[in-house]
Amino acid sequence: MTARSRWLVLLAASGAGLGVLRNQHTLTWLSLTVLIWVFAEWLLFYTRLWFELPLLQIERSVNGRQESSGYLWAGRSVSVVVKVVTRRGRIGPLLILRDCLPENFIITSGNCERELLTRTNEIAFEYEAKIGGAGRATLPGFRVTIQDPQGFFATERFIPVEQTFRVLPAYADINESNTLVKRINSLPQHGIHRLQRAGMGSELLELREYVPGDPPKSIAWKVSARRDTLMTRQYESEVPVRVYLFVDGSISTRIGGFGRRLLDQMLYVAGTVARSSASAGDPVGAILFDERGRTRVAPTGGERGFYRLLEALSDFAVNPVPPHQRLSPGLTNAAMRLAGERYPELLDPRINQVPFTFFPLVPWKRKALYQRTLLAGVLSELYDQSPVELLQLAHDDGRMAA
Repeated sequence: MTARSRWLVLLAASGAGLGVLRNQHTLTWLSLTVLIWVFAEWLLFYTRLWFELPLLQIERSVNGRQESSGYLWAGRSVSVVVKVVTRRGRIGPLLILRDCLPENFIITSGNCERELLTRTNEIAFEYEAKIGGAGRATLPGFRVTIQDPQGFFATERFIPVEQTFRVLPAYADINESNTLVKRINSLPQHGIHRLQRAGMGSELLELREYVPGDPPKSIAWKVSARRDTLMTRQYESEVPVRVYLFVDGSISTRIGGFGRRLLDQMLYVAGTVARSSASAGDPVGAILFDERGRTRVAPTGGERGFYRLLEALSDFAVNPVPPHQRLSPGLTNAAMRLAGERYPELLDPRINQVPFTFFPLVPWKRKALYQRTLLAGVLSELYDQSPVELLQLAHDDGRMAA
């Protein structure tokens, strides 16, 4: 019941009681008519809630694909199309549908919320969003709000339609890669880079006098005839360069929103260097380190090795589990906001009841205790806690913070 319905029921009940006491039949019948009307609206509302809501089918396609997992690119736009149908009948009016977006999705055009004012067979809307940074993005589902035409009753539900995407880091497009001349390279593998040291390449490095043991095919006969002594050609050696990227992902690089973190900029540079090296034929590897430890990605060449490195950078960009912290009002409010978005039915006071108490007497402390007890009930339901563990959760700061 909304505040409007409560006030109307209170006035109608008062009018009915006053009409009976003062023997005013008109007032009594008018008040009873209002009460019967509100009761009829309540029946119609819960009929929609019990029978229409379970029949809703929601489909979400991201870039034209409805798979539960996939790949996205940081810094690029994605197109999301949402379609809602019902298995039987029509979708009732005064229904608000909102797609719950992760922090990594930044809406650029359209709206992720749709309000239905008339009955229809199908709802469809679309919007475009930009991916902020690399890591992992999860679209959990939809928040549905249903209310009656008079605004007497309203309720919210969460319908899970989960899609998880691995977000690969962006990189600059390298159209042409100019090879560089390197003086020293100890790798024996064949590649495309020029090494200014004697070898069996195609570019001439220098001419020197013949030494016994030099292959006859390396003798420069025309130069030898002019100088009247045997001269030997020495060619440059062509070897690859093994590239290692060292990426620091400590907590200081993850501060800020997606797309503005220092880690996002470093991953952009790392992806660009890897793209340039891979296009030149060099094997690329990485050493990734943060509070969780160190991860080594072995150097691999080719397109497959490049995308394998991008996947490793994407997994590395996922924020680690934060360290334990104390229970603060900010942490409690953040948890309540998340619970209100994902599990609104668990915050229903008819299900999650807070016992009445006179203490504490200070209003803001009573509000904090009320929120904490509600949150303890939600967490105990999600993590299958016993009643004893529920009481511990409501009174133990460390357990609640964890």
